[in-house]
Amino acid sequence: MAFIPSASTGAKCYIFVAPYPGITLARCFSPTNIINNFSRGLIGTIVFNPSPIGGVSTELLYHVQLVVPNENEAAVLLGCKSYSEVTENALQKFVQAFDIGCMVITLGGKGCICVEPDRPIRRFPTIPREAVDTTGAGDTFLGALVTRLAENVSLEQAISFANTASGIEVMRKGAQNAMPTRKEVEDEYKKSLG
Repeated sequence: MAFIPSASTGAKCYIFVAPYPGITLARCFSPTNIINNFSRGLIGTIVFNPSPIGGVSTELLYHVQLVVPNENEAAVLLGCKSYSEVTENALQKFVQAFDIGCMVITLGGKGCICVEPDRPIRRFPTIPREAVDTTGAGDTFLGALVTRLAENVSLEQAISFANTASGIEVMRKGAQNAMPTRKEVEDEYKKSLG
């Protein structure tokens, strides 16, 4: 992981190069202008999670292949006040305008949607669960998604696996300590496949 402080703004951004070749996960904690130049030198798939949202430059979006926001972050990216204002047409235009290969928007207990250029939006529901604490659910989803993509499974399988992982996480109190082990996720995932 690289921590890149900005001398002029104090922005803090983290770039995590996954232990698998070809995947780079970029997350921002403050304005994202600091990673614009960094992203130009990266090869492979760049996954960007705009969390917490704020100051995302459009230049950065031209360099990523997968954007994984939650519904509030997606609304901000599209210039809307809330996710209820976001339309499917606007989502399609957004990924096309920035040449983003895919945007996976997490929707809490409703699962997530997958927006790709020139394809209908796909919905991935999650198993209904009694949430105890949602802190860390997005991080769990993101980690599981990127891990499975780096292992060369299909996007659909990676999303379903990530939904399973975050579904387990929300049934526990806490964040990092509530994240399930890989074995727990694999066992639950296999059950969900029937």
